[in-house]
Amino acid sequence: MKREATQYNINEILQGKKFEMVSNLANEKYNNEDWRFYADWDVLQRDTTWNQMMREADIAIMAVNLDPDSDKPLVSLGGMETYSGDIPFMGLGTRIEGNDIRQALQLKEVGASLTSEDAMRLTMTSLETLYQGIHSKLNFYCYQGISKGQIVVDTNSQKDGKFISVDLNIPAANKVKVAKVWSDITANPIQDLLDKQRYAKRELNLDITGMHWEMDEVKYNAFMEHPKVVELIQARLQKVSGDYIVTDAEKKAVINTLGIRPIVVVDQVCKFNSDGKKLSINPFEVDNVVLIPDLPFFNMKRAISNQTIIGQTVSAQRSTVEQCIAAVSTWDDQHGVNNIDVEAWAFPVPKDPKNIVIMDTTTAA
Repeated sequence: MKREATQYNINEILQGKKFEMVSNLANEKYNNEDWRFYADWDVLQRDTTWNQMMREADIAIMAVNLDPDSDKPLVSLGGMETYSGDIPFMGLGTRIEGNDIRQALQLKEVGASLTSEDAMRLTMTSLETLYQGIHSKLNFYCYQGISKGQIVVDTNSQKDGKFISVDLNIPAANKVKVAKVWSDITANPIQDLLDKQRYAKRELNLDITGMHWEMDEVKYNAFMEHPKVVELIQARLQKVSGDYIVTDAEKKAVINTLGIRPIVVVDQVCKFNSDGKKLSINPFEVDNVVLIPDLPFFNMKRAISNQTIIGQTVSAQRSTVEQCIAAVSTWDDQHGVNNIDVEAWAFPVPKDPKNIVIMDTTTAA
């Protein structure tokens, strides 16, 4: 007896609104969207190139004392700068194969068909994984961007595909060095942080009251254990005995009294496939410490997917989340598998590249 393919065709079982519902739930379930701390979605565009405008930062001049009826002197607001680039394309795909369907039917009688609930569960699991991959890539972009001033995708972060290297236009004046490398026991990391805060305020005209430091967890631990840092903390606590071990809570309490902007510790790992193996990469540059605004530093540029423009068809179910991340489900009748792909055009671009200070702790000035 010939069995109808629709009994196992998830693409047809989850037609229209059901596929959209599962897609939205899968995207909302992902809870590691660190990039949202660093970027705001920009307006959706059709063009896959981006343009960003910024005004020259400067300290506002004082108002002028005048007679009440006098004309106010005009103030120049400075010129506007524009920089541009391309929005990279990204995507992932997976299959719901015979073994997946067999497991879903394992407790049912022979000849049973997939129910709507079975199809939703299988699709949800697939989409969760794929959406995680998109958001993980956005995390990777943002952490690389703030800690290096550039975003590089090469064989260190993906096995193949299209490699990219994008300079984020951070001025040379905003990339600074320490007085002595932090691996030197005579270095003074705390003074370096204070000096660079002063530099950012006086020389770069940045409002550091709305900024904080970020450093990788490994760098933070080395910073807190640095002999000069421990020595200063012990002196502040008036516990100079060599036998006394300063607790982490005491260290943090003293650091907070020194005028150092809050320190955010970054502990982020991104995974990618290479020859069937899952490899890990730390996207945050361990040797750099970053002074960054509390508000999002990036605009997340995005372009509409062709899948979104095409919309639903007889042969494919489509759904779009975040306005730019598109999912498409198709049934391969010959092999009896459901193919699910996601794709996106998205890339973080600094709102103003001058609103950041990247300090290299391995190079002395």
